[in-house]
Amino acid sequence: MGAAPRPSNRACACSALWRIARAARAARRDLPCVPQVLGSVQTPQRSRRPSRGHRSSDELLSLLVLSHDISPFPCQDIITTPFDPTQAATDTLVTTGWYLPLLAFVILAVLECGSERRVPAGSLADHLLNLAGLAVQGIAIPAAGYLIATRVLAAHWPDFAGSLRIGCLGAFLLNFVLVDLVYYAQHRLFHRVGVLWALHQCHHASPVVSVWATSRNSLWVSFLFVYLLLNPLLGFLCDCPQGFFFSAALTASLDLWRHSRLPERFAPAWLGRALVTPAHHHLHHSLDGQGVNFGANLLLWDRCFGTAREPDGYPARYGTSNAPGPWRQFLFPW
Repeated sequence: MGAAPRPSNRACACSALWRIARAARAARRDLPCVPQVLGSVQTPQRSRRPSRGHRSSDELLSLLVLSHDISPFPCQDIITTPFDPTQAATDTLVTTGWYLPLLAFVILAVLECGSERRVPAGSLADHLLNLAGLAVQGIAIPAAGYLIATRVLAAHWPDFAGSLRIGCLGAFLLNFVLVDLVYYAQHRLFHRVGVLWALHQCHHASPVVSVWATSRNSLWVSFLFVYLLLNPLLGFLCDCPQGFFFSAALTASLDLWRHSRLPERFAPAWLGRALVTPAHHHLHHSLDGQGVNFGANLLLWDRCFGTAREPDGYPARYGTSNAPGPWRQFLFPW
């Protein structure tokens, strides 16, 4: 019997390619980056160009390595930009996002002091509740959300980071529109369900609505808002977390604006066609308006679900009935 036929160069290359792919999938995180692999793999050279409809071993290897869907290699520099919290923290959008709400608060507080609609003086307990709310929702909650996204989720599910490929504009709209819709639904639940209303009542019990009362709430409700439950996860999944984070900062700034006690000229009528203006939200804080205008950013949801009401100036009285004492509102509102 004669010797077995010697395998062709194409068969050798395909066999080597198959072994490389299997080894790469078995040790996905231990392999070197793609350029090193490509430099170390020697594929047979063909003297003639492959016929149409067939791919050479070089082309197959390139497709396997560079294809986003089937690549077994962990080096993502060629495929996509990975989620990197340390780089994102120095991004311009993220830096702007950290300071935008603070800048908005300072500007609005100064404008309130100088406007003809001066904020009435409240009790010491009201002032302390306002400051406590600003500390919780303005510092603790954003910091907790950032740590959840960059430390917890990034450590336990790194493969899902940036898996939602919608770009910066898509990430911005995801927060500004979709999260706003979820907040609208949650806000209505806080007014409809007794145990949730007990948590939210502290916010409506303020006798004065101003930029200082924006974050006044019971201690526990701050950890139930969609801004902490949903934002870290969605921001982590977005391929452009900077756009999502900037939108969240803009939402926080608009929250300060719609609670501010400024003249109507700071909220032109044309803005009220799309956004929840201060007059809209102040109506929600009035004694007879707590069943309308639940939206945060967009008035669209109130219009769609029949809870929109156009304001006629600012209300004369704010607050709610049967509210417990100030510190019970904050610590134990039930």
